[in-house]
Amino acid sequence: MHINREKSGKYYEMAFREIETAYSEGCPNDLDLRRRLREIRFNDKTYILDVGCGIGKVSYVISQEYPYSTVVGFDISEKNVHKAKNITANSLFLRSNEINMPFRDNCFDIAVSRMSFHHYPDPLMHLSVMHDVLKKDGIYLIIDILPNEGIEDQVLNKIFHDAEAQGVGDGHEKFYTKLEYEKMAIDLDLEIDFQSISKYKVTWQHGYAFHDAIHDAMIKSPMKFRKILEFYSSKTYYSYVMKMVGIILKR
Repeated sequence: MHINREKSGKYYEMAFREIETAYSEGCPNDLDLRRRLREIRFNDKTYILDVGCGIGKVSYVISQEYPYSTVVGFDISEKNVHKAKNITANSLFLRSNEINMPFRDNCFDIAVSRMSFHHYPDPLMHLSVMHDVLKKDGIYLIIDILPNEGIEDQVLNKIFHDAEAQGVGDGHEKFYTKLEYEKMAIDLDLEIDFQSISKYKVTWQHGYAFHDAIHDAMIKSPMKFRKILEFYSSKTYYSYVMKMVGIILKR
């Protein structure tokens, strides 16, 4: 399902305002991010792009870990870019979307996207642009939710799409499965590898997140899952254990 709407910076500012606490509390801490960054072996003079940088938290960690690197972040939200400039003084931030980036080809050694890839309406076009702005042998590290194939993939995305239709979403387009990432890599002739999975519990104040019990139900019994979902859809608070993974794409 695709939500037909124009994704403006203002839209994301309004959507993100509602869920910023959930992202901040639910996402793995900086130690998880630092571990994933270290696995791809930066050097001291690397040019790094923070894709969909938000308020600059990833850029801040990168600039701490690799103080001699050049970090550039972009986000569609002007307010987020302004906040990022206040958080990370030794990085450059600008307003852009994920397609029309104002960078020359072969510009960056590494690009990092944490929890932004699932917002992009045309992931293949985005990856094609990333292919151009990365140097030869450049790496794109995508850190995002990785649902299982089948019922979990279908239901998890449906719940977020329903939230969009109700006006309480976060600009969600799709969480992609391992097979879908592999197909995108093949289509664009990119090498692909997967880092280890991190699990974390997120609790949201909306009727589209769902309780831990649903995870077992969706795997074991789709019929039972539907009944549980009906029950929890009337609740205000509930939580779910998300699986986050690092996807490494290389030119």
